[in-house]
Amino acid sequence: MRVLFMCLVVCLVVAVSTSWAADDAIRFAHADKEAGTLLKPLKEHPDPAVAKAEPSKVPVVQGYTVYPFDVIFLDVNGDGKLDLFQLEHHACHLSHLWLGDGKGKMIAVEQKKVVPQGKVFGNFSLLPYDFGSGAQDLFTTVQSCQTHYTGPVGKLAPEEFQWTGSDVRTDRTILLADFDGDGLVDAAIGGGNGYAGGYLCRGEGKTLLVEFKKGPDLNVGFHSVAADLNGDGWPDVLAGSLRPRTENGKRVEECSLVLHLNDGKGSFRDASAEAGLEGAPSFGGLVVADFNNDGLMDIYSLGYPSIWKNEGFVKLYLNAGGGRFTDATAGSGLEDVSDSFQHRYSKVTCGDFNNDGLVDIVSFAGDGKGVRLYRNLGNGKFQDVTTGLGARIGAAGKYCAASADYDDDGRLDLAFCGSTGPNLCRNVTESANGWLKVRLHGPKGNPEAAGASVTIYQPGRLGDPKAVLGHQQAVFSTDFHVLGSWMHFGLGSAKTCDLVAVYPGGRKVEKRGLAAGSREEIRF
Repeated sequence: MRVLFMCLVVCLVVAVSTSWAADDAIRFAHADKEAGTLLKPLKEHPDPAVAKAEPSKVPVVQGYTVYPFDVIFLDVNGDGKLDLFQLEHHACHLSHLWLGDGKGKMIAVEQKKVVPQGKVFGNFSLLPYDFGSGAQDLFTTVQSCQTHYTGPVGKLAPEEFQWTGSDVRTDRTILLADFDGDGLVDAAIGGGNGYAGGYLCRGEGKTLLVEFKKGPDLNVGFHSVAADLNGDGWPDVLAGSLRPRTENGKRVEECSLVLHLNDGKGSFRDASAEAGLEGAPSFGGLVVADFNNDGLMDIYSLGYPSIWKNEGFVKLYLNAGGGRFTDATAGSGLEDVSDSFQHRYSKVTCGDFNNDGLVDIVSFAGDGKGVRLYRNLGNGKFQDVTTGLGARIGAAGKYCAASADYDDDGRLDLAFCGSTGPNLCRNVTESANGWLKVRLHGPKGNPEAAGASVTIYQPGRLGDPKAVLGHQQAVFSTDFHVLGSWMHFGLGSAKTCDLVAVYPGGRKVEKRGLAAGSREEIRF
C-alpha cells in the first residue's frame, strides 16, 4: 500500500512538473501566409539597369532575386497598430511595407525605391522614431550616407534631411536619446567605417537635429547602443569599434567594445578599462538588457578580435553596478562560435517570449547558419531551445531580427530577414504567465522619451532593488531592433506590480497596483 502511495505521489509530481514545463515552453508558428507578408519569388532583377550594370551583385537564392538586409516593426501611420518594413540589399533598391490591423493581418503598401542612389557600399540599417506627428518616421543608413523618410500618411516618402556639417557621414549607425536632459532628442552618429570617432547632434526642438560636434570624446562604431549602463540616469554610448594599431610593422584592426560614459551635459569619457570591457571582442550584433532582474543593463555581444580573422566570439557581460561588468559567458549556456564573420552584419534582439519575467535572447550561429533562441533560465544561465520552437526558426540564411507583439495578444512575436526572404513568426506559446505593456510619451522635443527607463517591482515594494520584476530602457539604435518606447514586460505568476519611470535628468512617474494584462501610458 505504501509503495502504491509513493508511486502515486511521484506520478503527481511528474505530471505537475511536465504541465509547468509545457506552459512555459516557447513556441512559434510561421505567419507570412496568414498575415499577408509572403513575397512572391522574382524571376528577374526589379531594376534592369542595375542588373545589367552589376550582374555579379544580383544574388539569386531559392528563387529570390531580392536580398533582404534589415527588418523592423514600426507604426508608420500613427494608428497605434504595428506595421512591418523590410529593406533590400543596395544591389536591388527595393523596400516592402505592410500596414498592420493589430490583430495579425497586414496589407501591403506599394513602395517606391527608398534606398539612397549613387555609389554606396555596405549594409542598410533602419531606425523608426516619431518626431511629433503621431506617426513614426524612418531613418535608413548605409556606409557614407543616410536618408530620412516621413510616413504620416501611411507611406514612406523621402525627405531632405541634413545633419549640420557637410562632412558628417554615418557608418550605418544612428543613436537617439536625450543625452543632456533638456527635453530635446539628440543624436549620436557613427564616425565612418566603424573607426573611433563620431558626431553628437543636439536637438533644437524641431524635426531636424543640429549643432553637431566632432571629437575624440565620442565613439560610435559599427554596432552601437545608447543606454544608461552605470545606473546614474544618463544615457551612455556602448560601441563595437575598430581600433587600428601596429603589430610587427603591419596595421592591425582590433574589434573591441568601447564604453563612453555620459556626464549629463552631453560630454563623454572612455570608461572601457574601468568597466572591465577593454579589449572585449565585438563589432557584431549587440544587445543591452537586464537579464537577471537587478535593475541594471547587461550586455550580450557577438564579434571577433580582428576584422580579417574568422574567429568569432559570443560574450555575456553582467552589470555589477557602478559601471563595472563581469564576463559571465563561461557556463552561461550561450554558444561560442568560431566561424562568425557574418556576425558583422547580424542584428540580434531580445524579449521575454514566454512571459516568465526573464529576458530571452535571439541570436545567430554565424555565417548564416541559422537563428538561435536562448531561453533565460535565471542566474545567468541560458538554454538553446531553437529546435523545439516550431516554424523552422533555426533555418539557415537569416541575419537580422526584430521583436514586437504585432497581433496584440500579449506575446512577443518575431520578424527575420536574410538571404531566404522574409520570415514573420507569430508567438503561440501557451502560458498562464502575466504581462504588462508600457507606452512612453516624452516632452514635446522628445516625443518617444528616448533615453528614459522603466522599472517594475513586486507590489508594495517600489524602489526595493531585491524586488525588481523587470527593467527596460527606451533604446533607439539602428543596430538593436526593439520598440524603444513600446515596452513589454513578462510578469511570471505576479498578478499586480508597481512601476517607476525615469526620464534623463531625474523626472519620475510612479504607478502602483498595475494589473497583469494591462496597458499603461506614461507621460513625462
